[in-house]
Amino acid sequence: MSTLHDWWNNLDPEQQESLNRIAQDSILELERYPMNYDVQRELFAWQNLELEVMQAHADWLSRTKDRFERLGIPWTTNEFQRRSWLWVGVE
Repeated sequence: MSTLHDWWNNLDPEQQESLNRIAQDSILELERYPMNYDVQRELFAWQNLELEVMQAHADWLSRTKDRFERLGIPWTTNEFQRRSWLWVGVE
């Protein structure tokens, strides 16, 4: 039996289920956590990319909120959408 399978079998069921959910919810839409190092690396790379995108979005929101507050603009969903051509669209 491979080291990877040994590692998996030594996890408690909650840990296995958590890893399976991560794999299922990933962009790869795997049925379960992969028992292949190459696929694990790909899954990890996609997770890192997702985290980087989420962090960039959080940073952007923080800067936008700071700008709104500096200009005395209420930080509300309606005000944000009203001032955001990105979501409203330009015709």
